[in-house]
Amino acid sequence: ILLAVGYDRLTNNNELNEANSHINIHRISGTLAYFVEYDGVEQMLRSFYRRSCTYPYYRNKEIAMACVQDVINGVTSVERKVWIQRQLLHAYEAFKTTECAVLNHYFIKDYIRYVELGLNEQILLQCIEDMQKILPDIHHAALGFGEETLIQKLLQDIITQDESADSTDSDDYDTADSESDGSDSDNESSSSAAATDEDTNPNENVLEKLMNLKLSG
Repeated sequence: ILLAVGYDRLTNNNELNEANSHINIHRISGTLAYFVEYDGVEQMLRSFYRRSCTYPYYRNKEIAMACVQDVINGVTSVERKVWIQRQLLHAYEAFKTTECAVLNHYFIKDYIRYVELGLNEQILLQCIEDMQKILPDIHHAALGFGEETLIQKLLQDIITQDESADSTDSDDYDTADSESDGSDSDNESSSSAAATDEDTNPNENVLEKLMNLKLSG
């Protein structure tokens, strides 16, 4: 939940957006969206990366990394209780006037009370330590959607298209050269034919000139 709130704050300039803050937090948090119960920190962190990098708003691993670092910094600070409650209150305000208001009843209000009255800081810090250890591996690992295969296929398609384009350009040049040679031959043939006609009727041009002179006179 804290990671989802961090995503919403980061993408909305640390402000509450009445139009989409409740959707951001609800959809990115597996706990709030599908009541997921994680077996450990690694599974939770991997889920956050997968959900944030496929969410139709900002899809970027660097944003996911920034959210994780923000949670690590907040939880390891001296005022960790105040920081956590502030994040939960952000979620509460985002949910309270929307269709997600039921999540305040089932989750957010109880977590706020838990942080104030029963938070085990030792266990929380151990979770943060585990998160710091596995973060580099998860950040650089594939998301698990077969994206590596898709990238390889995309690169192969690009290479094939480039090769086809080069082949087409070469064919065009050859055709242009052939057409140029043909047109030159046609021009030469036409010139030869015209010269032959002039040789055949040497007086035709003279007669036309005389007729033109009479008309102009």
